[in-house]
Amino acid sequence: MKIAVLGADTELGRRIVNAAEGAGIQVVSVVEHFTSSIGNGPLIIKEVRELSINDLSKCHAVIDTLSFPRIEAYGTENLPFWHVRNLIKNSPIKLIAVGSSAFLYTDKKRDTFVRDMDGIHFDNNEKRHNLAVEAFLKIKEIHDVEWTLLCPPLVLDLKAYGTGKFELGDDILPMSVSGSSYISLCDFCKALVELLKVGGYSCRCVGVRSL
Repeated sequence: MKIAVLGADTELGRRIVNAAEGAGIQVVSVVEHFTSSIGNGPLIIKEVRELSINDLSKCHAVIDTLSFPRIEAYGTENLPFWHVRNLIKNSPIKLIAVGSSAFLYTDKKRDTFVRDMDGIHFDNNEKRHNLAVEAFLKIKEIHDVEWTLLCPPLVLDLKAYGTGKFELGDDILPMSVSGSSYISLCDFCKALVELLKVGGYSCRCVGVRSL
């Protein structure tokens, strides 16, 4: 298997590259500026909008670590997600984006997004959550690309070592019986690799949490 990782020079991107290579997956690292060596595979130095299908043609999947984590910089109309989608539509290449807990549902009724949940303020960035939901509603209409949005729970801990155990779910906010909704960055990257290995692509959201 071979994947391309957009934003491989970010903390999240680097962790994904390392986790994927550790699982025997070949990785093409895509960065917008020259940076120190990332992983063991090829390095593409281009802005996302400059990528062509030839850059991705031998990849099984493209991992987008930029669109939702940096959605305020792009807005909903200029997400890297859209450019990659246009490049790979009607091809066998899959698109996996790191999503947002804002557009997971609160329960199985699926009538309330986490963004709109009463009594929980997982941070104060209302603009980011609104942009995330707006983009998600547009992505839901895409049927010419197999896409998956892997969404962290309420808390994504960038420094914790992680448990090495995690639960992949569906489009509902993952919570423990005690009400914990948490994952370490380490476990999140391992979960993304597991998603690649099991082939979890079906135009859907996947929530994940540490166990």
